[in-house]
Amino acid sequence: MNGIVTGGWNFVLAAYIVTGTVLVAYSIHTIRELRQKLEIRAALTRVTKGTSS
Repeated sequence: MNGIVTGGWNFVLAAYIVTGTVLVAYSIHTIRELRQKLEIRAALTRVTKGTSS
């Protein structure tokens, strides 16, 4: 045993693919949530401005 891992690139590639997939999925989720909250905020602002004038 010489302490060198051979043929380990398949595992490295798989780890990068899994990590990339998780990051993309989380980014999509976060952007969707942000857009929903901004729409709700805009709707509430319109309602508030409409009633106060």
